[in-house]
Amino acid sequence: MVKKPTYEELEQRVKDLEEKAAGRKHAEEALIETQLRYRDLIESAHDLIQSVRPDGSFAFVNPAWLETLGYGEEELPSLNLFDIIHPDSLQDCQEAFSKTMSGQRVTDIQATFYAKDGREVYMEGGASPCFIEGEVIATHAIFRDHSEHRLTQEALERYVNDLASLSKGATALVELPPEEDIYHVIGKYLKELIGDSIVFV
Repeated sequence: MVKKPTYEELEQRVKDLEEKAAGRKHAEEALIETQLRYRDLIESAHDLIQSVRPDGSFAFVNPAWLETLGYGEEELPSLNLFDIIHPDSLQDCQEAFSKTMSGQRVTDIQATFYAKDGREVYMEGGASPCFIEGEVIATHAIFRDHSEHRLTQEALERYVNDLASLSKGATALVELPPEEDIYHVIGKYLKELIGDSIVFV
């Protein structure tokens, strides 16, 4: 037979529950205060900040994310992280997401996202797990838009390749034996530089 608690025991249990509730309320108030303090910081950041749930849906994105990718806040419920990632980046992003969801921090993510208008936005950043009571409930990621840097780098590489081709052509002209047809050599290097379809020799 189960012994009924005494009045004093019941009173103590109620007191313990009230103390727990008060402690939880105090912790919630402190959490809200902390969230408000950091919300301004996050919302004014130039970097793209996102929080993604285990199913790939967005829990939160900051204004810089919305502005850079062109989506409205009302569109977030229908968006999934993996729907806006370029196919070339998808496998690496899925691996980074899995690592983060397993509790690891990932610091070297490079990915191309699709903006709403179809533009490709090249991102670099990292992601961390968000824990509640020891369980990962979301990922937090911070990205920087490196699209302009990447376009500049690609243009520089094209320029270097064009210079190398011109240098190669100039060297061939200098070393050309007198009996060779100079126009044939020039045409050959012009084809290499600007393409077959335009040059006639």
